[in-house]
Amino acid sequence: MKFNKSIQITMVAVLFIAIAAYIVYAMASPKSSKSDERCTELVINIQGADDAPFLTSKRIEDELHQGGVYPKGQYLKDVSVRKIIDTMKKDQFIAAINCYKTANCKVVIDVTQRTPVLYILPDNKQGYYVDADGGIIHNTDYPANLPVATGNIDQQFATKCLCYIGAYIVEDEFLNSQIEQIYVKKEPGKQPDIDLVPRVGQQQIHLGSIENYAKKLERLKTFYKDGLTSVGWNKYSHIDLEYDNQVICKKTK
Repeated sequence: MKFNKSIQITMVAVLFIAIAAYIVYAMASPKSSKSDERCTELVINIQGADDAPFLTSKRIEDELHQGGVYPKGQYLKDVSVRKIIDTMKKDQFIAAINCYKTANCKVVIDVTQRTPVLYILPDNKQGYYVDADGGIIHNTDYPANLPVATGNIDQQFATKCLCYIGAYIVEDEFLNSQIEQIYVKKEPGKQPDIDLVPRVGQQQIHLGSIENYAKKLERLKTFYKDGLTSVGWNKYSHIDLEYDNQVICKKTK
């Protein structure tokens, strides 16, 4: 019995020594710290750039380099999410941005592109884009297949009125394939008068005032589908949508 007890005491002593040795080793060994971790990958996700990709991953990376906040290869502790966001907010094509670090040493940037719906080219003035909310996007070298609004257009009319017509057209697959140009005429003391130029056919399409533009465009779409497809695209030279519940046409001479 005494022999067994002394074995137990010896085993406990050995275990205690082993635990103590491990604690001393662990304290003396260099510790892995998150302060030593570097960003191994930059992940860029772009929403809303399918139809008109004004934003690209390369464009964003270039802007991060120029702003001195490119994160890949940097210590994670030195990567400032706030500085990245502030730098990217300067890009006029970004509607929203989020940035964060992941547990596997990545930096992720999620951006939503402001999507232009219309290119405004006023008489004798510099052109610019507008988005669906009336926000101005200044002229850019990036091409976009969008309707163009020309004529006597002031900025207020473009951002408060025309942007909604542009959005309505580009969001409708049929109308977007048919309408190429919006022409605005404005006489002193009168409301702007709007004509549409089709991609197919030689018709002059008179929309009239901005009022009830959605109903007018729906009448145009119905007329195209039910009328012109049966009689031919060049049957009429003038299509008038100005009056409620009517489509008034003038035959081509």
